Amino acid sequence: MKKPLFILLILFSYNFLFSQSLTIVTNPSIICSGYFSTLTVLGNTFSNNSYTWTASSNSIILPNVNTTSISITCSIQGTYTITCTALSGSNIIQAQTTVIVGPNLNINVTANSLTTCIEANSLKLSKPVYLLASGANSYVWFPYSGPFVPSSNTSTQVVRPSTSTCYTVLGMSSVCSGSGVICITVLPQFSISVVPSNPTICVGDQINLKIQNISTLALGPASAFTYSWTDPQVISMNPAAGLSDSVFVFPNSSVTYTADMRDSRGCVSLPQTINVTVEKCTVLKQNDLHDLQIFPNPVSDFMYLKNANRQIQTLELIDLNGRIMLSIKELELRRSEDDIQVALRSIEAGLYFLKVINENGSLIFAKITKI
Repeated sequence: MKKPLFILLILFSYNFLFSQSLTIVTNPSIICSGYFSTLTVLGNTFSNNSYTWTASSNSIILPNVNTTSISITCSIQGTYTITCTALSGSNIIQAQTTVIVGPNLNINVTANSLTTCIEANSLKLSKPVYLLASGANSYVWFPYSGPFVPSSNTSTQVVRPSTSTCYTVLGMSSVCSGSGVICITVLPQFSISVVPSNPTICVGDQINLKIQNISTLALGPASAFTYSWTDPQVISMNPAAGLSDSVFVFPNSSVTYTADMRDSRGCVSLPQTINVTVEKCTVLKQNDLHDLQIFPNPVSDFMYLKNANRQIQTLELIDLNGRIMLSIKELELRRSEDDIQVALRSIEAGLYFLKVINENGSLIFAKITKI
């Protein structure tokens, strides 16, 4: 009877020891560089077990813990074996698993155009550029800037940079990440000028403002150009919409107008500001030159005096500060019979008084607008 009992005890001990099997659940079993995998050991183990984790390479970073669950990471691609050893007294049980470290995601970024141009000066915005990323499940875009902030978790973005900008997108899956970069070039704005620049006029007068000197960066025929003017006084501009390259303004006080232009692509120029100073002007008249006609007014290059008899001794052009900008004596006057021609090309745009004096000292003051 003793021999069978001894054999039975041996068989029971053998079955007990070898029934203590371990398994390792790996989540996930494939990771990317820098990401973590969680390893959890399962099985019928002794209650007083201690656990030791080892890896087939030092590239795997293992926590130094005595526990049934760990998180590991690795920065080098490869296939690695992880071993968990359970020890209870003299009893040793082991389990193994495999973790694969793969490459990061390959994120591809495209745009409908790699160049754009400014289409609005306030707020300063470019024409929209459409970006598309692929290669991941979710995305985060940088930089977060401008009036249109890129949102996360979408593969498409609409950006309107005010200056040339490089955009980075971080793409992620459940276990991996990667990034892509795309750069959008914002073309330089072209310039314009407005004449006259910063003129002075009298209360109740009007002056013609005209866009000119459009730089060669503007593309397309002139017929494709569009214009925009801002009128802070709302009702001091004709045409009121200011959609022409030329407008008449009649402000009731000093004001700053802004003009810009768009070329055939819809690209806008740099804004041009024009300060119009409005003064209270007093015109004095002592006139026995009642037949005298002065034209054109406003004047650009040449002014003509019609019916100017030979009694005229002096012509003076005086600015609003009382400075004599031009003085022509009788012998210097360019006459054609009773008409006189006066060259004003070198005179700066603005409002002036023309002072005409005859041989008896009689005079006339006339307001002249130089454009």
